[in-house]
Amino acid sequence: MRSNAIILGVLGLFFLLADATYWIWQFAAGQPIDWVGSLAILMTVALAWFPAYFLWKADKNTGGVLPEDLDDADIDDGEGNIGFYSPWSWWPISLAAAVGVITLGFVIGLWLSAIGFVLVLVTLVGWSFEYNRGHFGA
Repeated sequence: MRSNAIILGVLGLFFLLADATYWIWQFAAGQPIDWVGSLAILMTVALAWFPAYFLWKADKNTGGVLPEDLDDADIDDGEGNIGFYSPWSWWPISLAAAVGVITLGFVIGLWLSAIGFVLVLVTLVGWSFEYNRGHFGA
């Protein structure tokens, strides 16, 4: 993880220098600043530094060496609980449909997007509290 964090950090630094070079080049050419391109390159810096920071913190909190990093590790050394998944849940499909209503509302009318936002809130609350009513609660 540490090597991945270093690579992403260096990549973010490269894009930061590329963004500064882009600004200087535009200024030297006498052109107005291209805000779209400049901000896009700056967002690329964020896309590199956010996971770099996460990997750096995860490396620091786990002690550094994972079973996947060892040459003599077996496949089952890295097993463990990776989370909980509810295969019978209909809430993710409902949430996707609500986001589709929002997207359709941008085409048809903003009133439909408002309804879609309400549906998104309902589905997020339903998905969050799915297990508060018991197993297969209705």
